[in-house]
Amino acid sequence: MVEDPELFFPYGRLNGLGFATQVAVARSVCAECPVQAGCLRDNLDVRDGIFAGTLPHQREDLRRRLGIPAMPLLDLPQDKLARSVAAQRARLRQIAAENVTPDQEVSA
Repeated sequence: MVEDPELFFPYGRLNGLGFATQVAVARSVCAECPVQAGCLRDNLDVRDGIFAGTLPHQREDLRRRLGIPAMPLLDLPQDKLARSVAAQRARLRQIAAENVTPDQEVSA
């Protein structure tokens, strides 16, 4: 089953789900994902969304405990910030598409 990438960015309501429910559903999807370890490794510096079942503050805590310096926050203009978020979402769609079997469909 391929999930809607918006599920992993719980900042509004998705199909009537509130924030806590959306986080719980996203984490349950991540728990079953075969690329969870790589997802966490590749997204430790991402300050938005749920990756490998973790929220941004949890990834920051993990970076600190492991002694990995955080990438500096950029003061991005709104248009660049929007493009950055769109790129992250596109990356999730690509990851989902790469892990789809022929009998599954990718949600737009």
